[in-house]
Amino acid sequence: MEEEEVVEISPGVNIELDGSGELIDVELFHASVLLKDVIKPLEKRMQAA
Repeated sequence: MEEEEVVEISPGVNIELDGSGELIDVELFHASVLLKDVIKPLEKRMQAA
């Protein structure tokens, strides 16, 4: 499928749509910043293992 349109749904979060308007991709820019509340506990678990 080929990207027809890109829509920014939130700062740093884009969705890509095909010619039919179907979702084909999600882009997360600076994902480590956006997901820091998820990543930090996982890092702690990995260090403890």
